[in-house]
Amino acid sequence: MKHLLLASMFTPAVLTASGAAAALQRKICAYIPTAGIAEGLDPTDPAGPDRLRSLGIRVRVVDVAALSPQETAAALADCAAIAAAGGNTFFLLQELRRSGADALIHQRISEGCWYLGESAGAAVAAPDISYLAPMDEPSLAPALTSTAALGLVDFYPLPHMDNEWMGAAAREILSTGLPGLRPLRDDQALLVTDTDTTLITA
Repeated sequence: MKHLLLASMFTPAVLTASGAAAALQRKICAYIPTAGIAEGLDPTDPAGPDRLRSLGIRVRVVDVAALSPQETAAALADCAAIAAAGGNTFFLLQELRRSGADALIHQRISEGCWYLGESAGAAVAAPDISYLAPMDEPSLAPALTSTAALGLVDFYPLPHMDNEWMGAAAREILSTGLPGLRPLRDDQALLVTDTDTTLITA
């Protein structure tokens, strides 16, 4: 059965309430910090991985922007979960596609691997990411030739509805009336399985 957790933020409360923390105890999670690079974040910053480690999850940092397709395949081959962190959604999609991680994520999910998406990592699961232009800057991904995304779900996650800095952009996107938008506050996530999509508030 597939397990997707699409969240505004990887908080311990959300990871626990969703069942992800219990399911991934002592298992390897490939943590992809790549989206943050376009926002000036350091991909080696331990803060994000440490939130997962605090719950008993083993973390392998996998910056797909720095890896070849062969290296990416090796890094994702034996993990029990793939976690894509926040940042610029367009840059994340560009690098997932360049590294081949986009196809690998589909393959690993079909094999039972969890997918944890935070902010940009949640949005990239949608069919297309063009709706996020008011929140993220598309020009930060100059090599991205198409905004068609992973298509892991048939709806459009909209993170940060109540966020101090990104809430205004989220409300602007919501006002477009795009069918399938699923707004999420920073304490909320969507747990998607083969049969259900459940809103979690932690």
